[in-house]
Amino acid sequence: MIYITDAYQGEPHVYADHIGNYNIGVMGYSGGYFPDVYGFSFKTEILSNNKVRIKTGYGMIGGRRFAVSGFEDVVLESGATGENRIDVIYFVHNQNSDGKESIYLEVSRGTPTSGTPTYIDHSSVGAIPAIAGDYLMAAFLVRFEGVNIISVEKHEGFRNLRSIRNVYEYASERTKQLEEAYLPLQIKYSDVLKKCEDMEALIGGTAVSFNPVLYSYTNNNVDETEYYAGGYTVRQAKRQVIAGRCFLDIWVAINSLGNIGTGERILRIRGVDVNDIPKAGSGIYSASIGYISGMANSANKPTALIAPGAQYISLFLNGDYLKAKDITAGFQVRLSVSYDIA
Repeated sequence: MIYITDAYQGEPHVYADHIGNYNIGVMGYSGGYFPDVYGFSFKTEILSNNKVRIKTGYGMIGGRRFAVSGFEDVVLESGATGENRIDVIYFVHNQNSDGKESIYLEVSRGTPTSGTPTYIDHSSVGAIPAIAGDYLMAAFLVRFEGVNIISVEKHEGFRNLRSIRNVYEYASERTKQLEEAYLPLQIKYSDVLKKCEDMEALIGGTAVSFNPVLYSYTNNNVDETEYYAGGYTVRQAKRQVIAGRCFLDIWVAINSLGNIGTGERILRIRGVDVNDIPKAGSGIYSASIGYISGMANSANKPTALIAPGAQYISLFLNGDYLKAKDITAGFQVRLSVSYDIA
């Protein structure tokens, strides 16, 4: 059946999935908030030692647009003297068994520690599935020192969604820079072609497939040898660059540890070619793991990060690097990363 969305047909004929998929086509899977409209960008306020206020804003989660009108107050479990922790506030999209959808706020309490606290990101990845259940997007980090809330900040994955106008202005500025450089210096054709290719990558966003590699590495600044997995059951990745931001979708499943080892070597993921993953800049980034299995301890939930200047993805566990000893021969990970390129 063919649906005409932007038209009148005399009866209800437009579904939420239609609009959601259009939104994904324009903005991508990643959730976030839209550029400030008269200051409406989910600003926060600490009301007490266990209550924060989320103010007006307009956002998107898994293709669904939503808004907070006025404010929403969130009550958290009080802190304790001598303990530090980070609580995560999520926007949660719920679809019940009869198909009705809603969005609400939910708190995930962090693990208290006397040292530096960490948190686990339970954000969902991809589009909202057409099934009953919850879809989570981490939005705010609430930091406790003892009994006091010391800060509320946006989660790095809850990003400012660039509008089409932002992309246009960025591309226009790049074009102006190219013209100014070409006229006085009479740049060679090959140089102009390269700049045009760079611009096309910045604003075109063509998806490129490449083969990822899981390897271990001795973190001692002396031995730079890379030790590779023995084999893969799944090994696929896609790269897309839009307006200076790189989006990676990587899936790796090994069937043999090979030379990775079982000791203290740290684990990383990169492309077969060093340029498969563009060098990371110092701008906003987000990284989330949508699926993990094959951990030595199934209760452990790693996180991922790409550092400024890096062309590989680092994996972490409980505030330290994920190491060869932490995984088994059936290790599998599916992750999404976005960052501004250098």
